[in-house]
Amino acid sequence: METFLWGVATSAYQVEGGIEHCDWSEFEGTLQGVEGAGEACGHYEHALEDIRLVRQAGFSAYRFSLEWSRIEPSPGRFDEEAIAHYRDMVLLAHAEDLEPIVTLHHFTLPIWLSRRGGVMAPDFTGHFERFAEKVGGEIDARFWVTINEPMILAVMGYLDGSWPPGKRSLADALRAARSLARAHRAAYRVLKRRPGRRVGIAKHLTVFQPYRPNRPLDRLGARVQDRLFNRWFFSLVGGTLDFVGINYYARTYARGLFGTCRSRPGEVVSQMGWVADAEDFRTVLQRARILEIPILITENGIATEDDDVRERYIKDHVRVVLQERAEVGPIFGYLYWSLWDNFEWREGWRPMFGIAPRPEGGERLSLRPSGELLAEIARTDGASLNPEPGSSRIKEDGSESGGPLPARAGPPEDPRRDPRKSGRGHQDTRPSFWLRKR
Repeated sequence: METFLWGVATSAYQVEGGIEHCDWSEFEGTLQGVEGAGEACGHYEHALEDIRLVRQAGFSAYRFSLEWSRIEPSPGRFDEEAIAHYRDMVLLAHAEDLEPIVTLHHFTLPIWLSRRGGVMAPDFTGHFERFAEKVGGEIDARFWVTINEPMILAVMGYLDGSWPPGKRSLADALRAARSLARAHRAAYRVLKRRPGRRVGIAKHLTVFQPYRPNRPLDRLGARVQDRLFNRWFFSLVGGTLDFVGINYYARTYARGLFGTCRSRPGEVVSQMGWVADAEDFRTVLQRARILEIPILITENGIATEDDDVRERYIKDHVRVVLQERAEVGPIFGYLYWSLWDNFEWREGWRPMFGIAPRPEGGERLSLRPSGELLAEIARTDGASLNPEPGSSRIKEDGSESGGPLPARAGPPEDPRRDPRKSGRGHQDTRPSFWLRKR
C-alpha cells in the first residue's frame, strides 16, 4: 500500500517576503487600510530551515509555489540564483523524505507580463510554457500543480474586480479562464517530457446552495454557478490531468442567477465570513469520483483566532478524508492551508489560517495545538482520530447544487507514494460566482 501524504501548503507571495516586481506588489498600494506582504514570513531567507522543521514535525509533504517574478525578472531572462534556490528546496525535501509539491502559478505574475495584459495577453500561453520548460528542466520534483484556482483568479481579477487587474466583465472572466486552460495544457506537455511526473491543477470546489430554497431563481442560480465555477474548467483541460488537486473551504449561497453570499443570518462564520461544513466537503469528494483520476487535497483550512475551532475543523474534515478515501477512489494526500498565518491578499494579515503563527524573532515554527493535532494525525496516518468505519452517501441526482462533476478529465494514473471564533452571518450580493481570498 502506498504511503498517504500528510502535509501543509503555502504560496510564495504570501510567505516568502521581499517580492517587489509582481502584479500583487503593485496592486497592494490600492488597498486602503491593508498591511502589505512586506517581508511576510521570511520563508525565502529561511526556506531550508523551514523545510527541516516541517519534516521534524511529522509531515510527509510540503506544497509551495515558485515566484515567477523572481525567476524571470524580464522576458526571457532567467535568474539562475532564484532557480537554484527552489531547486535546493526540492533537493532538501527529497533528502528529508518530504514530498515536495511544486506550484508554478499561485496568483502572481511578473510586472512585465501584467503590463502586457497578464493572462489575457495574446502571448500569455507562450510565456507560461517557456517558464514551465525552464523550471521543469532545472527542478526535479515528482508532483507539479500548474495553476492554482484558475476560476478564482478569473472571477476575482476579471469579474469581481477586487484583485489585479481589477476588471469587471463576465466576458473577460470567461476569456481569462480559457487562457489559463490553454496555459495549463502547454505546461502539462513540457513538464511531462520527464518520465514519472504527475501534473495537475489545484481547483477550488464548493457546494452551491440556494440562499432561499423556496425561490426558483436561487435554485437555478445554484445550478448555473455550479456548472460555471465547479465544472466548466475541467472540460477545458480534459486529458491533461494526472491528478486533481481539490481546494475546499466552505459552501456558497446562490442569490439570484449570478449573485452570491457567504452566509445566512444567524450562521456561525469564520474570520473570512464563510460557513464551513464537513458534509459539504464529503459532497465535493464524492462528486469528484466521476473524474476517474487520483485526488490530492491541496488546500483545506479555516481562518479563526480560536484554535479550538481550528482543531474541530481539522478533525471533522480529516475524518471525512479517512472515510472517503476507501470509497471515493485514490485520494492520496491531505494538505492543510496554511503552515503559518500569512498574507491573505485583499484581507491582509487579519485572517489566521495557520497551524502556526507568523514567525517572530528566532522561532521559525511554533505549532499551535491544532498544528500538534495535525502532526499527530500525520505521524499515525489518521489512527489517532479513531474514525468510525464507513460513511454516509449522498445522492448524485443533479439536485439544487448540481450533482456530480462532468466528464472524465484524463486517464487514471496512480501517484508515486505510488471565525472570528463566532459571528453572525452577513450578506454580500455583488455579482460574483464566489467570494474568496486567494
